[in-house]
Amino acid sequence: MKKVFYALEDLDKRCYEEFYLSEDLLMEHAAQELSKQIRKRLKKGKKILYICGSGNNGADGIASARILHKDYEVALFMPLSQKSQMAKLQLKRAKALGIKILTHLEEADCYVDCLFGSGFKKQMSEEISFLIHTLNQKIGIKIACDIPSGIDADGYIQNEAFNADVTVSMGALKEALYSDIAKEYIGTIKVANLGVSRQVYETNSDVFVLEKEDLKLPVRAKKNTHKGEFGHTCILSGEKSGASILSATAAFNLGSGLVSIIAKEIENIPPFLIKTHHLPHNVSVVVAGMGLGEIENELLYEYLLSH
Repeated sequence: MKKVFYALEDLDKRCYEEFYLSEDLLMEHAAQELSKQIRKRLKKGKKILYICGSGNNGADGIASARILHKDYEVALFMPLSQKSQMAKLQLKRAKALGIKILTHLEEADCYVDCLFGSGFKKQMSEEISFLIHTLNQKIGIKIACDIPSGIDADGYIQNEAFNADVTVSMGALKEALYSDIAKEYIGTIKVANLGVSRQVYETNSDVFVLEKEDLKLPVRAKKNTHKGEFGHTCILSGEKSGASILSATAAFNLGSGLVSIIAKEIENIPPFLIKTHHLPHNVSVVVAGMGLGEIENELLYEYLLSH
């Protein structure tokens, strides 16, 4: 399982205060990881356009442009003036190297969205919304720094969001990347190491993303077994019996030895499912909700709460 966090400000602060890592050092690692993901997908000499905002997300992009300068044809487009001290410092460094700064969008082979990070809370202006819409129409690789611009910390989209092929999440995974609304815009997720291992950077979390190795399917090593040794799943069915049957079938396919549907009235269930009117004594797990619909309280009490 991978840990997921709502916000990372406290984790960054911990790096500053406990591990004596400066903001500049964390940003350099973020920019290096962003640059690495670009190198993996783009041949040298191709054109990269960084669209940078006023804060540290924009600063990450400016730093990445500095790293890839001369290996690629890099350019900066900054529709917002730099406000954070790190953004101003990174822009000063970029100017010293003679990195091209545009006053309007140009065509490129790769577009890097560094407008807003995961702390985005403001109302997006019509101009920025139109800019993101325009970028989404462009042909080329699209990479988002930290999170696609337009997606807030709760995973909501105000008007428009950058449609990324790759999102480089800085430091750790964020809950906003996994919302139903946002996931169409995220693309492949890569996590940037910010100077310490994720095992060091991350703290406790009660939210996780499951990985393939977390799926523990039942293995029937013994040859002399019977269905009672592999659990008994009961699905409480209400008025929407189709959803209950699908859920029961899924439990059976996953390896549950016995699967029962508790219902007053239900028709056309598959022969491998058991129809019952009460909670069996040997039940291993009871599932309620799928297909429950409208159900009388006394019926729910009879099925579940009285056992």
